[in-house]
Amino acid sequence: MLYLKTDSDIVCNEQLTKMEVDMIEELLDLNRGDRILDLCCGNGKHSIELAGRGYRNVYGLDYSKDLLNIALGRAREEGLNISFRWGDARHLPYPDDFDVVIMMGNSFGYFDSMHDDLLVLKEVKRVLRPLGKFLLDIVDEEMMRKSFEKLSAENHNEGTLVIRERELSRMGDRLITREIVFDQAGAVVVDNVYAVRLYSFTSLKILMEEAGFTEVSLRARIAYDPDKNDPGMMKSRMVVTAFAAKDVDKQLRGGGRLVVVLLGDPTFKNVVKPGSAFDEDDVRALNELRSALLGLRGYKFVFLDKHAT
Repeated sequence: MLYLKTDSDIVCNEQLTKMEVDMIEELLDLNRGDRILDLCCGNGKHSIELAGRGYRNVYGLDYSKDLLNIALGRAREEGLNISFRWGDARHLPYPDDFDVVIMMGNSFGYFDSMHDDLLVLKEVKRVLRPLGKFLLDIVDEEMMRKSFEKLSAENHNEGTLVIRERELSRMGDRLITREIVFDQAGAVVVDNVYAVRLYSFTSLKILMEEAGFTEVSLRARIAYDPDKNDPGMMKSRMVVTAFAAKDVDKQLRGGGRLVVVLLGDPTFKNVVKPGSAFDEDDVRALNELRSALLGLRGYKFVFLDKHAT
């Protein structure tokens, strides 16, 4: 595919992929048995790297059948058992039993309507188990507004020339890119226009909470600025994580041994804490605990934190 040539410095960059998967493992504290969905997986680079590290239940979904075929072929060559599937991120063909969903490579915000972005987030929340984890890698609005290149050109080894023109939309909420690709003879082989909606962390947090996520947190920033090639919207990105706020009591409907977990009561004063109260770190620690326990198969968990009752 032409895309794999014009963006090869990113989509075929194994070193960059390894660094990103290192980050995913660290931020999400993954377990080898986790059910992981790589949403908008493209050529499957993150899925394949995860499976190669021993993660046994990796799934990939993308809208491009050509990219999926490339991903499937590479997985077979490496002897990796990954379930790749075609589909629309707004209508995911999965039940609600994923432990983790990742969405890498700035794949969010390309629909014309923000309503469609919300549908994607709601579907991600639906397919996650209670307090399952979501990691979203997305363009950093503030940095992109300051530093996007209005005109760029890059030559590739096989003689391909890529010209990109960029401008903000009239409302200022989308970055519009015209990409023209010339072959060795100087003929235009692609003349394409696409746009991505720009989100600040604050606006994204509001949208994710509307979709049903909790503890939406900005966990890292990624900078990628190579000397030669145009990084485009991959230049400055935010990495955001969240938990799926779903009814934990649904876990009681299945089989398994019952475990009752007595937690601290956040309404009580705690003199060893600043302000004598639970803070954001405490809330995150409790959610990490609940999420880790709910990921164990064969158990039913009840969490109690109201000491008065």
